Amino acid sequence: MSTHVSARDQAQPLSANWSAAHWMISFGYVWFFAGIAAFTPFAAIYYRGLGFNGFQVGILAAMPAIALSLTGAYWGAVADTIAAHRVMLRIAFLAGAALAFLASRSEGFALMFVWITLLSFSIVPLRSLMDHFAVLIGNKVDLPFGRIRLWGAFGYSVFALTLGRMMNQHVTSLFLVAYGISLLLACVATWNLPNLPAQARRPLFEGVGELVHNRSLMLLLFVAFAQAVAAFMIVASLGYHIKSMGGSGSQVGAAFAVAAVSELPFFMAGAWFVRRFGADKLIAVILVCYAVRMALLGLADAPQQVILLQALHGLTFGGFLVVSVPRAHQFGGTRYPATVQAMITTAGFGLGNVLGSFLGGALLDDTHAMYFVTSLLMLVVLITYMIGLKRFAWHETVTSSH
Repeated sequence: MSTHVSARDQAQPLSANWSAAHWMISFGYVWFFAGIAAFTPFAAIYYRGLGFNGFQVGILAAMPAIALSLTGAYWGAVADTIAAHRVMLRIAFLAGAALAFLASRSEGFALMFVWITLLSFSIVPLRSLMDHFAVLIGNKVDLPFGRIRLWGAFGYSVFALTLGRMMNQHVTSLFLVAYGISLLLACVATWNLPNLPAQARRPLFEGVGELVHNRSLMLLLFVAFAQAVAAFMIVASLGYHIKSMGGSGSQVGAAFAVAAVSELPFFMAGAWFVRRFGADKLIAVILVCYAVRMALLGLADAPQQVILLQALHGLTFGGFLVVSVPRAHQFGGTRYPATVQAMITTAGFGLGNVLGSFLGGALLDDTHAMYFVTSLLMLVVLITYMIGLKRFAWHETVTSSH
């Protein structure tokens, strides 16, 4: 499949105000992650409150990750092929908002399944396109990705606590309305982002075909998948883990708030650590910290301990984002920038999310043992990663940019 790009779309505005674009993408992150904070913690609770059985709740909860796994790389390839990054971002925001409002008016499973499925597929391009714009704009204004991405952590923290207090103990469809409003505000914030340059006319999946032959990129995608399995296993099981110790709902909320806040310092200082120690060493350290984090969660026997351990989320999950997103952008070069971000998003937030969420729910009968086993598996991932570094000679030279 080949496409044609009009002369108008090919024009890259030489006078683009990149400083203004920095604030556009920053506020876009605030509202985008405010929406995630509105949706993710409350969706399963709301579905159960509608009387859906466990299988139905599981299908609806997993649908966003399933949609991302199936179509994430496709939309990245489309964006690069037709140079429609900004248009695609707008359409995804508007479609997602409309479908969230429709879902808020539904109660039966069949209709809810239709709206949530359509919603899940409509928002697939958002994360990778936002990250792509952030990396590009950061390069233009000499600002590291993490310093822009931290606005998302701020939006998530504030909105999760605010919405939780508004609904108190009874979760209503308000969370879907709030999600739709957040998507609309993110769309407004990013509406005037600069046009990105069109790429040369080429087959749609040429970028994916070329990038999968980059063994260093494949190693990065493997780590992205593995760490996401651990991260989303925690997301799926932590509330039950706290409840099993006699904890309260407010303590569950506090644990997730601590995790979100813990990302902020790593988004602020992550670029310094990358320059000081190098991406390869930092990824290895992050994998060690994942193993330690999972082991300590397995040892924890009080809700307060779990809440304190959530501070490690910033180093593990947030730290990996700070390292991996710019690294993936380097591998994509100027030829496939959105494609490579879609690939890493699919590996982590798609496939890793699906498996981690499934395992976190399926192994709830013994969360302590689950965390211990996952700790050992993260050590296996670390060893595999170190072997891959040595074998693939993953140096700072990026093959795909030549």
